[in-house]
Amino acid sequence: MEQVCFKRRERALFSAVIPTDGQAVEIARPALAQLAWALRSRESVQPGGVALTQLLLTDGTSALYRPAYPEQLYEVARRALLGLGTVGEPSARTDACPGALVLEDQPGPR
Repeated sequence: MEQVCFKRRERALFSAVIPTDGQAVEIARPALAQLAWALRSRESVQPGGVALTQLLLTDGTSALYRPAYPEQLYEVARRALLGLGTVGEPSARTDACPGALVLEDQPGPR
């Protein structure tokens, strides 16, 4: 997750690596940074959020690689973060990345 959020990769001529969508990553950077922190923290997390994150990272057709619109990655990362169950709890950290947005739990899926 940190590699997606913080490292820029140069595109190789021949590679099996699927390139990420740079514009979508830039828009989603605050949510991705919080997601990475939540996964590395000692807080317990819900398996549904972990599963969403795994799909985001490993499915070559996910919003990380092929978003339908630029903000889709932010929305999916936010959904995964909320699925972890650590957002809104008193011990949840929100300063994972300078300028990170605070993601508040809101009712209903988007």
